[in-house]
Amino acid sequence: MKTENSKKTEHTENTKKTEMEELTESITKASQKIIQNYFDNKSGGNHDNRDIAHTFGEFGTKLMNEPKEMEKVQELYKSFFNSQQELWKRITERQTKPEDYNPVIQPAEGDKRFKAPEWDEAPYYFDFVKQNYLLVSQLMKQIIATSEIDEKVKKKLNFYSQQYIDMLSPSNFIATNPEAIKLAQETNGQSLIDGFKNLLTDIEKGGITQTDMSAFEAGRNIATTPGAVVFENELMQLIQYSPSTKNVFETPVVIIPPWINKYYILDLRPENSFAKFVVDQGFTTFIISWKNPSAELRHITFDDYVEMAALKAFEVAKAITKSKKVNTIGYCLGGTLLSTSLAVLAAREKKEENPVNTATFLATMIDFSDVGPMGDKGFQSDQSK
Repeated sequence: MKTENSKKTEHTENTKKTEMEELTESITKASQKIIQNYFDNKSGGNHDNRDIAHTFGEFGTKLMNEPKEMEKVQELYKSFFNSQQELWKRITERQTKPEDYNPVIQPAEGDKRFKAPEWDEAPYYFDFVKQNYLLVSQLMKQIIATSEIDEKVKKKLNFYSQQYIDMLSPSNFIATNPEAIKLAQETNGQSLIDGFKNLLTDIEKGGITQTDMSAFEAGRNIATTPGAVVFENELMQLIQYSPSTKNVFETPVVIIPPWINKYYILDLRPENSFAKFVVDQGFTTFIISWKNPSAELRHITFDDYVEMAALKAFEVAKAITKSKKVNTIGYCLGGTLLSTSLAVLAAREKKEENPVNTATFLATMIDFSDVGPMGDKGFQSDQSK
């Protein structure tokens, strides 16, 4: 006859066995997903790798071929080695005289990766790792900053370098992260298992998740403002929100949200819902809900989004409200689409009346003459101008 303790032990062993079976199945699915993603995105990945190799290769060639540039790099390396020696010296002295300690380098203001006290506790191994990482990061940035190269190329080098700097941060690895080690000890390794499960889940999804997506439920803590879909096509659905005031303005509001955050970034909980706020002001409100594009929509261009989404939304809103005009709001890339649509309408004004009464832009980029560090094509194209 089994005792209570033996039953508990058996239950624990069965639970662990089930967890291992689930974990093994998840690892298998994740491995298959990684292989599939590699082949699906091989061409794009190869293009990125070629561009990275080309950018740094051309930069290295420039340094090697210009003595003055190489002299500056050598001086920076000399300063770096001196700082490293000073770091060894101060860390060693700190073992016996912690009260006199002064770090060689500090994290930048706002850098939260090394805020935990564990990074600064004896025997100071993690403090050394942290500061050495910061010194190497500083060296990489200084080499690029002091080089006499085209400003666009410099921005691109800084962008690529920052990705490597962030990737190699000691906070990203269990052996060099005291917070992760402490948590693993406190949970008997469960934190590592949970983290690995999260990784496998993200791989299966095909993207890194920074929030618990299961915590959101439409109508409860996201997309809470009452409304209904009044039109749809292959690119979007148009939502019309229910009025909350006795009287409404004659001219409706059509909101074009970004493709990434979708419409619900503007309609979260009642207390922070932009959609609810606009409705409560007495406006008949429409918002576009974008369809997630698949391979079936690979023929669609930005012009199609102008015609079939933005202009179509204006047309439907006018027809429903019997209004001659619409007020418009564009948020982020939705504002870029709105500005493009306004330009198209302006070009057509002689043929038909412009349906837009007002246009408001929220966090919108319209001038793309400088698109940031990735806008430059590299050394060769820049020199050929």
